[in-house]
This record gives sequence, C-alpha cells and structure tokens, in this order.
Amino acid sequence: MKSTFYTYLFFLPILLPCAYGQPQRSGEPIDFMTIVIEGKENLYLPKSLIKHTPQLPPPYQQLELDSINPLEKVPLYRSEPIPNPDRIVEPSAQSAALRFSAGLYGFATLEGLYRTQLGAYVIDFNGILDRGGPYLANADYFRTNFRLRGQAAWQQAPHAHFTTSTGIANVETRSYRLFALPSAPERMTRSLLLSLEHNGMLAASPYQVSMIAGTVRLQHADTNTTEETELAAHARIEPYRFNTITLGLLADVSYRNYRTTPIHFHTLAATGRYTDSTLTLSAHLGGQIATTSFRTTTFAPLLELRSELAITSFLRLDGRIASRMEPVRFRDLLALCPYIVDTAAIAVQMATYHVAAGVTYLPRPEIQFRLEAGIQGFSEAPFFESVADGTFAPLYTEQTERFVHLRGRYDIDRSNHLIADLRLLDARFTDGKTVPYRPLLQTIVEYGHSMDEQFLASLRIGYVSPRHVSQQSEQTLRAYVVIAARAEYQISPSISVTATLDNLAGSIIELWRGYRERGSFVAIGAVVHF
Repeated sequence: MKSTFYTYLFFLPILLPCAYGQPQRSGEPIDFMTIVIEGKENLYLPKSLIKHTPQLPPPYQQLELDSINPLEKVPLYRSEPIPNPDRIVEPSAQSAALRFSAGLYGFATLEGLYRTQLGAYVIDFNGILDRGGPYLANADYFRTNFRLRGQAAWQQAPHAHFTTSTGIANVETRSYRLFALPSAPERMTRSLLLSLEHNGMLAASPYQVSMIAGTVRLQHADTNTTEETELAAHARIEPYRFNTITLGLLADVSYRNYRTTPIHFHTLAATGRYTDSTLTLSAHLGGQIATTSFRTTTFAPLLELRSELAITSFLRLDGRIASRMEPVRFRDLLALCPYIVDTAAIAVQMATYHVAAGVTYLPRPEIQFRLEAGIQGFSEAPFFESVADGTFAPLYTEQTERFVHLRGRYDIDRSNHLIADLRLLDARFTDGKTVPYRPLLQTIVEYGHSMDEQFLASLRIGYVSPRHVSQQSEQTLRAYVVIAARAEYQISPSISVTATLDNLAGSIIELWRGYRERGSFVAIGAVVHF
C-alpha cells in the first residue's frame, strides 16, 4: 500500500550527543518531527531515527537534556523561593494579606492570607495558585493549595492549665507533564488532609487526642489511578504522677486502603518520664503491628529512651536509643520523588537500632550552636531505583546510616544574622555500596540583613555532593552549588515589594537521573496588607 507522507517540523533540532558526538548547546528544543500517514494517523518520531540506526536510548536517559524551547514549553528554571518566616501577621491580630510574584517564562504565584481572633478562637485561611513551583524538573506544572486552620484556647479557672483544640483542613492539587519522557501521560495528584487535635486536663492528668483523615490520588491522563486513603488516631494520657516521676500510656491506630489493599499500623506503649532541675529521662516501651501491600504482617517491639542533662545554664547534653518500626506511606514517597511509579510497593521501615548523642551550646542569647551524631541500622528500609519507563520504584533492603548534623546561628546585631547548617550522611547497604540519591555532604550558609524594619535581604549559598543513581552501578550525579538571594522592601505600612534571585551561579542541577534543572531564576513580587 502506497503512503503519502507530509512532514511538519514543530521542534528545531536539538543536538543529542549520543547520536552526533558534538557538545550540546543550551536553549535548543528536542529533536522531533511529525509524520502524517494518509491524513489519518500522527506519529511523533525523533528525526535522528530517520537519519541513523535507531540505537538511541529513551529521552529520559539523555543526561544532556537540560533545556526546553521557551517559545514552545515552560522552560526548566528553578522556581521555588527561599523559605522566609512570615513577619506580616501577628499571632493575635486581625490581618489579611495578598501576595503576588511572577518570574521568567510564565511563572506566577498568587497567595491570599486571612487571620482573625474571635475571643478564644483564631481562624487562619491561606490559599495559593501556583504556576511553576515548587519546582519539578522537566515538567510543565500547576498547583493549587488551600489551607484552613482554626484554634481555640480557654481556661477552666484563672490559674488552671489551658485547654486547646486545633483543626486543620488542607486541599492540594498538582498537575504536571514530564518533558524528559515525551511518551508519558500527564500526571495529576490530589490530596486532602483533615486534622483535629485536642489537649487538656482530665482529673488533673494531662492528655492529648488527635485524629487524621486523608487521601492522596495519583492520576494519569490515560485514567490509570493510584489512590491511598487513611484514617488514623493518636491518644496519650499521663494519669500517674509521683513527685518527679510521671507514668502514662500512648496508642496509635492507622487504617489505610492502598489500591484496594487494606494496610494497618498500630502502636501501644507505656510511657514514663523523670524530671528534676538538671536531668530529664523519658522512656517508651511497647509493641507494634503492621501489614503491607505485600499482604504480610510484621510484629516489632518498641523501645525508646531519651535523656537530657543540663551541665550549665548554657550547655546541654542529650542522647537517644531506640528500636522501632515506622510506616511507609504512598503520600510521603510521592512527595519525596514526584516521578515515582504508580504501583509502588508500600511496606515498613524497620529500625533495629538507633543511637545518637547531641550537645547544645548557648553561651549568649545571640549565639546558638547544636551538634548531633549517631548511627542507625535498618533491617528493612526503602530506597529508589529507576525503572524502564523513566519513573522510580521504592525497593526495601537492609541499610546502615552514620550521620553528623551541625547547625548554628549568630545574631550579629539587631540587623544582621548568620546561619549555617551542615549534614554528613554515610548510607550503605550490607555489601558496602552507597544507597542511591543520598548525598554524603549537604551544607547551607545564609546571611540576612534588615534595615529599620523596612528592608530585608538574605543571601544563601548551598552545596550538595555527588549522589549514586543505582545499587547496581557506580554512576553518580554531579555535585552542585546554589547561590540564591531574596529581598523585601516595605514601601508603606500596607505595601511591600519582593525580589527572588535563584541559582545565580547557573549550576546544572540534577535531582533525579534524567530530570535536570538548569539556569538562573528571577522573580519580582508584591505583598499588600489589609
């Protein structure tokens, strides 16, 4: 049968190093052409396959793919602003604010905030419409997020303990298409989380009760859907008090439904606490039971000991020994890796031992220093491996982690501060190989400056060391340095302007193999106070 081909070139050629052997030039789109067969069927094929033997790997394996034509798609620029404390809302004041920011090539964020206090009640509403961030590499992205928080606090008597109740409702949607994998359908995640917490006194015994109901859904454009729903409750009471010793009970109950598979995770434990002027000791002793999507049941003891010793008024030592089991949730895996496979296995994380010690040094109110080091071993813990379609699957095996965490803050004066954070992590399997996507070194240094409460600015420098990409190979992702700056200037009591400059060094950042972010990012915004 004779066919007539009409070609239409809608992407200019991108230089694929595996095919052409020449260096890539940034800013050029992917090399694709459209073929129409007898006007009935469209095929989207790389032009390289027409000219050369089809030996190219899928596009997501091309580590050189780092840019999309800004005239055709939203490009791959960082768009997650530096987190800053919200300084425009006082805890007990009625306040409303509207924030808007826009950056390169279509990025925009609109955020509304309203908070008011009615007697003992506080209502806090926050809504976000986001086009482009928080950042997803190689993805056209849109997000909505609405959060409502209500809190009440009251006293039964003038000098009695406060009784508090807090309720939170959070609804979020994220829609994105993976450019690094052109054949992949559009993905959308929807999550709903309802939380209620109550703290009070029962016959002079403090207690806490909370409940969480949530659901998260990953949906493809081809109607393939993965859903996890959960109903969980937590209760804790300390009815027995003998001078410096307090005894109590805690219970955690969680019921989940993951892809029509019931999953349970329950904890029941006795608690104890000893407190005097210099020493605090606490202990949890109990049992845990869990089921997984593998339809297996696991029992584990719960043992946790904590201590804190005040050597002087400015020096404290603390330690922790624990052996426990933690649930693995699809919600958490999806938040950690947005490219997770939709049929991810849900199991548990079993920490057979966790030993850590720390020191806190506070010589003056303006200086804070904290050092913590430890080791923990897992008989079962998840890690990510890439699969054939460009997504990542969680696998479970034995692991050992040795870690050091150092952080400090120095408030030089009322207008200047310096913050530093350094993390060392050596995560390995039993055969000595490094766990994928776990950097050995992460560090952040930030300098902040304020002037007459009208001008705020900060400069942040971060470094992430190379990371292995697979248990089966020694291939690594390159290290990168990120330099970012943020400023806010208050024009009047009701209007402020903001500026965000991210990745000023132009580092090529690859968080997950085949999904790269590249280039600098600039955003200008405003805050209006009502």
